[in-house]
Amino acid sequence: MGVTWEEINQWKVEQFIDTFGTIYEHSPWVAELVWEKKPFSSWEQLHTATSSIVASADEERQLKLLRNHPDLGARLELTDHSQHEQQRAGIAAMHEAGLEELRQLNREYTGKFGFPFIMAVRHSTADLILNELKRRIQLDREQEFKAALQEVYKIAGFRLQDWNAEQLLTEQG
Repeated sequence: MGVTWEEINQWKVEQFIDTFGTIYEHSPWVAELVWEKKPFSSWEQLHTATSSIVASADEERQLKLLRNHPDLGARLELTDHSQHEQQRAGIAAMHEAGLEELRQLNREYTGKFGFPFIMAVRHSTADLILNELKRRIQLDREQEFKAALQEVYKIAGFRLQDWNAEQLLTEQG
C-alpha cells in the first residue's frame, strides 16, 4: 500500500520539501510555501496549489526559477528529472548537426529573453522541440515569459504524476 493523503498532510515541512522540493527545478521554496496550504486530497489540488504559488511570486523569483532550468541538449550536470526527461524526448540521441542547431537556437533564445528555453518535452521528439523553439523565439518577452511559466507548470505536473506512480499513492485516506 502506498502513502495516503492523510499521511502526506501530517508530514513536517522538512519531509514535504525533501519529497516535493525537486518538482520545480532547484526551487524548494515552492514546496515550502505550498506546505502551508495543506491539507491536500488529490494530485490535481497539489499541482494547482504549486502552480498558484509560482504564479503569485514576484517576477524576480519567477525569473530565477526559469533560469534554474538547463538548456535542452546541454551537456551539463542535469538533475535526475531533467536528464530523464531529455533522454525520453530523444535529445541525447540527436545527431551532432541537430544538437549544434539546438545549442545555437538556445544561445539566441537566452540572449533575447534572459532565461533558457523551457518546454515540457514529455511526448515530444527532437524535431518537435526544435520547431517549437523556432516558433517561440519569435514571441515578445512578455508572451514568452508566460509561455515558459506554463511549460514549468506542465513539467511539475508530470513530475508529480511520476512520484505518484512510483509511490502507488492511494487517493483515499
